[in-house]
Amino acid sequence: MLRRALALAIPGGIIGHVSMANAQMGDHRQAIDALFRNFSEAYGRHDADAIGALFTEDAILMGPAPIVIGRQAIAQNYKGRFNQGFGNIGFQFQYYDPDGAWAAGTYTVSLPQAGGERLGNVTSIFRRQANALLIHVHTFNFRG
Repeated sequence: MLRRALALAIPGGIIGHVSMANAQMGDHRQAIDALFRNFSEAYGRHDADAIGALFTEDAILMGPAPIVIGRQAIAQNYKGRFNQGFGNIGFQFQYYDPDGAWAAGTYTVSLPQAGGERLGNVTSIFRRQANALLIHVHTFNFRG
């Protein structure tokens, strides 16, 4: 009788644990997607300060140019990009860390002056600060 009770109880506990983990994963994914929706909207407005506010104070930005460290330096970097004619940006993450620590995927940025778009890869590492999810490390490159 005890075996039967355990045989019924254990799978229920496992399923409950998996469901809870999936719910947490969904919460992390939604928070990351919302963060990058804000990033894309600020990028479209050419609001470098709003983009900078999405990063931790000691964040690292690693792209094809030299590494940039710090929230204010990152905002300045994006101001430079906007002056170079960068337009809108969109992100599509395919991989999410179950604990919400990182995400990886692709992005597309418009370059109106160059008459087109560029596709690239992106990976970001996150930190929670003051109940907000912020970007701590943001790496990206262009494909081809």
